[in-house]
Amino acid sequence: MEAGKRQFEESERVRQSDPSKAIFLLNQIVHDEELADETDLQLLALESLGFAYNDEGQYDSAIKAVTRLGELALKAQNFDFRVTALLLQGYIYDVQDNYKQAEFYYREGLKLAEGAQDDELISQAYERVSAVQRRQDKYTEALETAQKSVQSLAGSPKTKTYIFALRNLGILEALVGDYNGAIDTLTQSYELSEQRGFQQGVADAVYEIAEVYRKMGNTKLALEYFKLSHEIDVQRNVPLEVANSAFKVGNLSFTEKDYETAQAFAEKAYKLYVEVNNKVGLVISQTLLGQLAYQRGDKAKALELIEAAIVIAKEHNLKARLITTNIAKIKISQQEGDVQAVVFLGEETLQLAQALEELEDQMTILNLLAESYQQQDQFEKAFNAFKEATKIKDSLGIKQHNLTLAALQSKAEFKRRQTKIDRLNIEKELQVAKLKENELQLRAWWLGSGCALLIVVLVGYRLYQNRKIAAERAQMLEDVVHKKNQMLADVSHEVRTPLTALYLQIEALQHNIIEDVEGSYEVINRKLADINHLISDIHQLALVDTASLVLNLHEHDFAQVIQLWEREYKQLALVKGFKWNATLDLPQKLVVNWDIDRVKQVLTNLFANSVNYTDLPGSVSFHVTLQDKQVLMVVEDSSPTVDEEHLSEMFERLFRTEASKQRRVSGSGLGLAISKGLVSAHRGSIWAEQSALGGVKMQITLPINPNA
Repeated sequence: MEAGKRQFEESERVRQSDPSKAIFLLNQIVHDEELADETDLQLLALESLGFAYNDEGQYDSAIKAVTRLGELALKAQNFDFRVTALLLQGYIYDVQDNYKQAEFYYREGLKLAEGAQDDELISQAYERVSAVQRRQDKYTEALETAQKSVQSLAGSPKTKTYIFALRNLGILEALVGDYNGAIDTLTQSYELSEQRGFQQGVADAVYEIAEVYRKMGNTKLALEYFKLSHEIDVQRNVPLEVANSAFKVGNLSFTEKDYETAQAFAEKAYKLYVEVNNKVGLVISQTLLGQLAYQRGDKAKALELIEAAIVIAKEHNLKARLITTNIAKIKISQQEGDVQAVVFLGEETLQLAQALEELEDQMTILNLLAESYQQQDQFEKAFNAFKEATKIKDSLGIKQHNLTLAALQSKAEFKRRQTKIDRLNIEKELQVAKLKENELQLRAWWLGSGCALLIVVLVGYRLYQNRKIAAERAQMLEDVVHKKNQMLADVSHEVRTPLTALYLQIEALQHNIIEDVEGSYEVINRKLADINHLISDIHQLALVDTASLVLNLHEHDFAQVIQLWEREYKQLALVKGFKWNATLDLPQKLVVNWDIDRVKQVLTNLFANSVNYTDLPGSVSFHVTLQDKQVLMVVEDSSPTVDEEHLSEMFERLFRTEASKQRRVSGSGLGLAISKGLVSAHRGSIWAEQSALGGVKMQITLPINPNA
């Protein structure tokens, strides 16, 4: 297992710089029979293998790896990887310009994510759908989908998924002409990336801001941002992204006739594209180098480079890149006065651009053809070509105008929906505040009733019982009243909170201010499930408090059981994005007399708390040892931690730190109180400490035989 992990880490390290080696290492993992049962490692390896094959242009092999990934995820009931497999399969078709097939798989992934109400995966799927809509020139639809991607995580912690969603929205805003909105959105993406120390996000945001300035015609600012993006990429040492930003600097410098800078960056980009064997990069960089060679007067070198780019584009079916490279060749032929070559290649390329509906390329080719037809005295053809080019130019202008208007309307609607949500949240906070006030009044009433009841008991004690019997009875009554008051307070607080949310949803439906009615019903169903879960927790706590809990004690080989549990908790941690570390230091056979389901309930609650309240990227660890006929189980996580003075309070009902209150994590707040009761019922102990990892360290000791 450890060897397999090391192989995977090595493959990830070299995947960009030496993809062939990465593919070799990953295939060794996937076909190693000794690692066949290591499901988590297999899933990670298959995902990485799909990306590696795709980057190498081996699309059939990539599809096979991803298909196997989906099958294994389904067998292992790993929901996250099922969605990942669908999105990755869509991406493989996407890079091959098979947009319809790509969108199909993206939408299948979106359905699966929505069915499980996983906001992170929903946002990822919307972002992918939006990107492929953009590549099909469905800009208005793509913009609305991008807004949904951002809105899915609006109330959540700002993760990398949210940063990518913002970047995609910024790209769309620029495409539809909302340049100010694009700069604002991309700047937000940049600032969040910097706060998180997420260098890829920083580089992406700077790169896309440069693209916005390029579209605005501000070449000077665009070049500055592209150079800054390149510097960040060099620091990150990701060869493909270094090559991409280097090409942008070179291409824009060529447009600005700074041929020396253009040559240096174009050569750098080409060398890196060769290293990573990126076909698209080879086509565009060789085309640029060919144009620079022609500018220097080296016609033979220019045609050699451009012909090499055309061969790669045809061999790998890169139709859009083939059009761009053909246009570069047509322009050289035109400058050389080779009218026949311009007409022959121009008409062939025009058909390809029409098939792909590339309007701007069609306009460029038609203008080149019009000039060549005129030189051949084919005036009618020249007129028709010029007329068609003008028509496309006008339609593009009208289309851009309409897109910008539609984008502004969509943005206004987006803001309106956000305002509605904010207003409802404010109303909800007011309702919660009112509920808290009512709860305090209820507590005061119960306290008064308890005092009155205590007085009655004391009077009865003096009149009818001796001191010893009266004291015992009074204590018993006091305990009952206290427990009843506490339970009533818990129910009042915890049940009314989801009921308030239900009330707000129903009121919103009544006033027709919710457009997504189906989504509102889903929220109502979730709140009902929360109430049901809460009632179950309160019932368990009542059993613990009243000593009515009956343990189902049986003998179990805990050495075997804990190995199965460790795999489950490991998968939970890895799927959520945490590093995992575990040591199980037990004899080969260890017989315990426990209610094994109750013990697992305690551990599951501790791990759920770790993955829900630990910041990403982080780590979770699990250690089990045998100490003097007692089993010690330790669950630790990384930051944030809990202040020393609050550690003992964590096992009280409804205790939450300020940091945990800000997270959107469902739960009754009774889990640790129940866990403490279950451990105590086994005559064990549970306590919390600050962890050396930066978070919380939970420790449990259980005697092997509680009845001994």
